[in-house]
Amino acid sequence: MRIDVDLVTSSLAPNLILIIASRWLRRRGWSRLSDALTAFAQMALLSAIFAALTYVLATTALPLQDDTLVAIDRALGLDWRAFVYGLIRWPLTMMTLNWAYASFSYQVLITPLLFVWGTRDRAVTFVLAWALALAFTTAIFPFAPALGGFLHFGIARTDVPEILVAASWVFADTFERARGGADLLLDVSDLEGLVTFPSFHAAVAVMIPWACWTMPRLRWPVLAWNSLMWVSAIPIGGHYAVDIVGGSIVSAGCIVVSRAIVRDNCRALASRSRPDPVGQPVLDRVVSRSSVA
Repeated sequence: MRIDVDLVTSSLAPNLILIIASRWLRRRGWSRLSDALTAFAQMALLSAIFAALTYVLATTALPLQDDTLVAIDRALGLDWRAFVYGLIRWPLTMMTLNWAYASFSYQVLITPLLFVWGTRDRAVTFVLAWALALAFTTAIFPFAPALGGFLHFGIARTDVPEILVAASWVFADTFERARGGADLLLDVSDLEGLVTFPSFHAAVAVMIPWACWTMPRLRWPVLAWNSLMWVSAIPIGGHYAVDIVGGSIVSAGCIVVSRAIVRDNCRALASRSRPDPVGQPVLDRVVSRSSVA
């Protein structure tokens, strides 16, 4: 497996521009916007790195787990085929779910809003939780590789024209070639998602409403839209219900861990700058006492 170095360089260029712009803004006192651009650049870079890593991990070629995931769905009370074909009878619902699923890539644009109009601690927590969820879903992926519902049940894209997003089908050829050990040339600017379980779509659909919860004007619209994206991962993304549950659990866990890390970091920073009860920094008092002696 090889990576196109020229495309890597061209893909990194926008991130470099964002970092330079971030430094320029910080020097002029626009720290919130600077933090937003830095976080956005970090998220874009991590997305490319972990997406490429999934192709490497696919070469482990462990047995596909679709049968197991379908069995768990049935234990949860969901018949995947019946659920998808039941939704297809409702054209407006399917159109809305198509839009919701496709909005995944654009919702990351909410990051600047969190830094500019939200609270910085919550914005930082969101970015950290997002990175951790990306790492965890990638790490779990090779132990539960799967094709997803459409390919597992042999449903061709032409059989379901109501589904406008091709993600459930376009990755299959590259996925199988990676599993077969083929010599692939990866284009890091155009990598398809390979992870079925746990669903990163579902993880983000949980994470974004949490991040926006302290912003009253965005809270309910964001929750409603991401609820649709959460559901859309099954009929549009070809995920199983257990993928959605797994992604949600990963997301919740990463939020809890990230909150603890950010809180402890804030406490550590506060303790370093906290004056003693008299109001004078401790180091200054020690110096003054030693000089008197």
